[in-house]
Amino acid sequence: MLTRTNRGILQAIVKWYDMKKKWPSNIDVAQILNVNELTVERAYNALVSRGYLIKTKYGRYRLSNLKENSLDVLQCICETMAYKGYCPSDKELSKMLNLSEKMINYHLKQLVKAEYIRIGNDEHGRYFEIRRFR
Repeated sequence: MLTRTNRGILQAIVKWYDMKKKWPSNIDVAQILNVNELTVERAYNALVSRGYLIKTKYGRYRLSNLKENSLDVLQCICETMAYKGYCPSDKELSKMLNLSEKMINYHLKQLVKAEYIRIGNDEHGRYFEIRRFR
């Protein structure tokens, strides 16, 4: 279970990535949240131990089991569901992200495999259940 601080730090990491399209360092996250760098380092270690992040070369971090385009697909799904009130189709996602429908399907499978989303079907068509970070 993630603490409120760790959840906030994870949200700041994803927000920074959405804005700048690069992964933030510990110093960047500390400046965004106005917290101590040691607190951010502890949060990073907690996120790594719980499987949310993995540490890559040169001391960088990234979300586990996901590629950058998968995060863009997840962000696009969230925004469409929040602002338009429906689940986007593969065709809509491919137009928004300038990716082929085949790549959209690949990234959706990656998101399901990493348990970030679950895809279901009902009488209205396909829908997504987005996993909330605990």
